[in-house]
Amino acid sequence: MQMRAAVLYEANTLLQVEEVTLDDPKDQEILVKMVATGVCHSNLGIIKGENPSPLPIVLGHEGRWDCGEGRPRRDSGPARRPCGASSDLYVREMPTLCSEVMPAQLMGKLPGGRKPLHKGDQELNIFYVSAFAEYVVVPERMAVKVRDEIPLVLSCINQRNDI
Repeated sequence: MQMRAAVLYEANTLLQVEEVTLDDPKDQEILVKMVATGVCHSNLGIIKGENPSPLPIVLGHEGRWDCGEGRPRRDSGPARRPCGASSDLYVREMPTLCSEVMPAQLMGKLPGGRKPLHKGDQELNIFYVSAFAEYVVVPERMAVKVRDEIPLVLSCINQRNDI
């Protein structure tokens, strides 16, 4: 699918908002539409070149999405955040720091090594969910229900699982 994303090609430069290609979800992945995103200091560190990360990259890891598209999911609904449901950090109420997906995603990939974002023939690295895009492909188990009464602006920046 064609969509827009903010791509960082080089540290200490501006993000480029442009058309990119997003591959279809594979088994145990879902396609979701981003509805809100926050900007974390870790994104800024990559932009400034202070935190090493593979480039080019689509940043953004604090976001809220609509699970209305993609593969069916138990308890699916419009309010979801990233997580790994069986990880040690999930159990300790820190799902966004999931130890089962974090290593792959710090290397710019989905678990399993796939890079679903492209600009022409060039693969783009992902940063957790790459929330600075209109749509993202995420492991199905990363989608965590957010209570309906939680405001959009709070749900895309909170780091706890009690929302």
